[in-house]
Amino acid sequence: MTSAEIAARRLDLGSVALGVAVGVAASVCTMFALRQQSDRPEHARAPPRSAPSTSSRAAGVCNSPAISRGASAREAVHAASLAQAYPRGGPLPTPIDMASLMNVVLRPPLDERVARMLESTSLCYLSTFSLDSAGEPSPHLSLMRFTYVRGEEVVLISTQRRTKKYEQMCNSPAVAVLVHDFPEDGRGEADARRGSGSLSITLNGTAVIEEGPVAERHRQLHLVANPGYEQFILGDEIAMIAIFVEKARLCNPLQPSLSA
Repeated sequence: MTSAEIAARRLDLGSVALGVAVGVAASVCTMFALRQQSDRPEHARAPPRSAPSTSSRAAGVCNSPAISRGASAREAVHAASLAQAYPRGGPLPTPIDMASLMNVVLRPPLDERVARMLESTSLCYLSTFSLDSAGEPSPHLSLMRFTYVRGEEVVLISTQRRTKKYEQMCNSPAVAVLVHDFPEDGRGEADARRGSGSLSITLNGTAVIEEGPVAERHRQLHLVANPGYEQFILGDEIAMIAIFVEKARLCNPLQPSLSA
């Protein structure tokens, strides 16, 4: 074998060795990245929940954003225990029960305790916003009846189309909802007036003007949850609006140690 052939063979062997080394290094890096990803908390791994697209809002179509975060076995057991501790129609969580959730930004799907509180009442304050003709900020606040739909993570409201809040939501769909009028024992709004008022929930989300079958399905849910208020829900000029919850925050103003 000539010296040239020996040199060429050494070059081939060196290339093979280099390729193997690169492959091993890539595999190690991939395994390390996967290990880091699996070690991160569940809420950190979950992708952000996307709001409905502008085209969907323009078409009046409500596509519920998919919640693509998987729950670990521990979280599933925790959720099941919470559901058993706070069954629908039963006693509501107390401020002490909710202490661990105070002043923490919560993301959908909402904690079982928060869902129970939202299902227990129907009154909220809706905050909308727009710029007036002079370009000045023009915030607006409305007392509304709402329906929280568990699983879809939406808050349903209805309003006349010829209102300021409707126009503002069409132009600026980012809204806030404040809920604080909770009944003491979870038996409905009749008891809400004697509620302690020691807990409030602020929801932030995107308002979508609904049309078609989705709007009618949500209209029926809203009717069932708000008997006696058909005049505010039914009618050609009454729009159904779904507010897709993006985050929530709890506050207990009567206990600074919990709300500081």
